[in-house]
Amino acid sequence: MRILALMLTLVLALVLALPALAADINEEINRVYGHISQAYNDLDTERLVQFYSSGACVISASKEEGLLSGRDQIAKGFGHWFKKIKKRGAELKVHYRVVNRLVSDGTVTDAGYYLVVYTPDRSTEQPASEFVGKFIMSFQRDDTNQWRIISDSANRTKVNRFLDAERKQGLFYEEYRPADPQDKESRSR
Repeated sequence: MRILALMLTLVLALVLALPALAADINEEINRVYGHISQAYNDLDTERLVQFYSSGACVISASKEEGLLSGRDQIAKGFGHWFKKIKKRGAELKVHYRVVNRLVSDGTVTDAGYYLVVYTPDRSTEQPASEFVGKFIMSFQRDDTNQWRIISDSANRTKVNRFLDAERKQGLFYEEYRPADPQDKESRSR
């Protein structure tokens, strides 16, 4: 009888601990998105690539880019893109909204939308442009217990998909307000 009571107590403790574990995982993965966004915004290939596992696989939204496998290829792909942006004196801002998260057997798989705002050099007097995509990104812990991206796949979609994505409790969601054309005029004065 004592063994049964002990087993029931252990099961109950485990069931009660699961939401706390899920909350911890959500916070940890959400922090990774914040760091990834900042690396994109800073056009920092080296920092961005550190969030990928050594054997990660990336399928980019670019029709010109093939499958990127491993940190070296991923660094080369992002580095080429960031170099073009820097050469033009432009800026990049990336925003993520995670709408679904599955945690299973040590792997976290997220699905969501991203929005990229490309702002040309001010001297060009060109307006910023936006493009939106949907993504699936999977994470696993490495030998140092850090979450790393093991797979990352993205493709383009309509802007309203990002704008209409609803905030889900515990999932990463970046606020974003499209620039008002009048705001652009007042900033240029």
